[in-house]
Formats: sequence, structure tokens, C-alpha cells
Amino acid sequence: MIGGYDLFGQALDEQVLAATWTPQRGVEVESSDLPDAWLAASKRIGRDLHVCQYGNTIEQIDWTAEYQSSSGYVPLFSRVTATGRAPIGGIGGAMARIDDDEETVAALNAELVANEVADAGVAWPYREGDGFMQPVLVNGVASWTNMGQHHVIGSLSDIGNQRDS
Repeated sequence: MIGGYDLFGQALDEQVLAATWTPQRGVEVESSDLPDAWLAASKRIGRDLHVCQYGNTIEQIDWTAEYQSSSGYVPLFSRVTATGRAPIGGIGGAMARIDDDEETVAALNAELVANEVADAGVAWPYREGDGFMQPVLVNGVASWTNMGQHHVIGSLSDIGNQRDS
């Protein structure tokens, strides 16, 4: 944990998650101080990482998250390793708050992960003929959407299209 205060009395961000995703093991949480909704959302995203990759494949994603006590937001940082490429990482997109429900966390974090996976040279989630899918909340349920179709986040393996690379 980082925590504490800097020299000017400002609260430092506290690391609240360390986890890794690999195709062989899925999501493995090394440490977490996050609510159960966050862990459930991470596992749903992890299930979808097994399918709908195009152009290259993901070897590993390392996740860390830091709680920002001043705002309640928890940015999720993703370090993505694609086959034959150096790891790349960062954060890009909207952030969930620590007290958000599972559906909100799943939709927001899926966007962050998809952005970093794309930066690593892998199109995900991508369906041949349909293109990229975007995470959204549909009637309060975190879903991937494209071309008017919606699939609940965590269910992409049910629609097939295993690694298209």
C-alpha cells in the first residue's frame, strides 16, 4: 500500500489491486482491497479476453489500481504484453468509483482494458464482419454492443469467434 501524505499534506493514492490475466490461468489476484463488485467485474472481463482477438494475441495483462481518496475514483492501469511485442501500458478512458456497482465497474474497466489492448496491437473485442464492440450499460447491465447487437460482458465465449488472429 502506498497511502499516506506528501510534503504538502495532499493524500497519496493507495494501491488497492494487483492482478494478472493470462490465457492459461485467467485472472489471478495477487492482492486486493477492493469491494467484491470490482473482483467480479474483473473476472467477467477476463473471461472475455479469451475470445474475439484479431491481428495478434494477448500473452499477459498486469493490472494495478489505485484508490484516489480525494475523489473516490479508482483508475485501473493495464500493462499489456502481445505476442512478439514489448509490454505497453497506461490508462485511457472513464474511471469507476470505489463504490460503483459491478455492472458500472465492468463497463468502465472493459473500456480501459480494450483501449490498452488496442495500443498493444490487438483488436479486442473484435468480431469478423462486425468490427470492434464497445462496452456500454444496457438497462443497467454491462454489455458489449456493435451493429445493434448486445452481449453481456463475461459472455463473449458463448457467441464463439475464438481468436481470429
